Amino acid sequence: MKPLAADLIGAAYRQIGIPYDVMDCQAFVEECLREIGAYKNLPGSNAWYRAMNWTGTPEECARAFGRIPDGAFLFILEQNGKEPEKYKADGIGNASHIGICTGKRGKGAVHSSKSKGMVCESKFAGVAINGGWNRVGLWTDALDYGLEDAGTASGSTTKPETRLTIRRGSRGEYVTLLQTMLVNRGYDIGSTGVDGDFGVRTELAVQAFQRANGLEVDGIVGPLTWAALDDVPDTSVTAALFEIRIGGLTKDQVTELLKEYPKADVIEERG
Repeated sequence: MKPLAADLIGAAYRQIGIPYDVMDCQAFVEECLREIGAYKNLPGSNAWYRAMNWTGTPEECARAFGRIPDGAFLFILEQNGKEPEKYKADGIGNASHIGICTGKRGKGAVHSSKSKGMVCESKFAGVAINGGWNRVGLWTDALDYGLEDAGTASGSTTKPETRLTIRRGSRGEYVTLLQTMLVNRGYDIGSTGVDGDFGVRTELAVQAFQRANGLEVDGIVGPLTWAALDDVPDTSVTAALFEIRIGGLTKDQVTELLKEYPKADVIEERG
């Protein structure tokens, strides 16, 4: 059973007051995860952003799930070219800061602030997420956010509007589902194939699909693109040809069979 993401909130409050030079924003998040049994060590907030299974703006998150889940990760994503060199090629940008959303309990974020010199809580002005936080991240591989299952890699068993909105940089089972659907509809996602990593080739395939189906060509897979994928036939399932021999049928019986199987061919054998 996965730890509850909401339990991160209590862990976050317990770190308040720890000096920044003892616990920066990455170390803060990892300590909170360690406390609830989901510890993972990654080299910085950029690595954490790219490890998320779902990322989007606060508005996109609210539309997708009806709320910002308690314990969601919050990021400040900037297009300033200051991300580490190894991340520049993916075009995502610089995730310069990470914190934890306190949800209904605190209506803010707990984070380790360099400017304030310690782990602290920032309250949101009003009901919207603000204060520079412009991305929400959900790490569904490791944490339970209490969200309805959004489908599995083996098939699209849920309504399009309940599936996660994903984009370049997303990873996990929802990307695997997308890649499988694209491949099965004749789109090339590159030599790596279905790997659960929404990279450049998957984005190009999504854009090609969107263009072919009259959708906005933005490379983002939300409810409209999911719905269109469901509507396009799966070409991976091809018709098979079977030969069945049935003896002793009258002409009337053959006629009735052909009504049930209009695409069947009848070869009459005598002797």
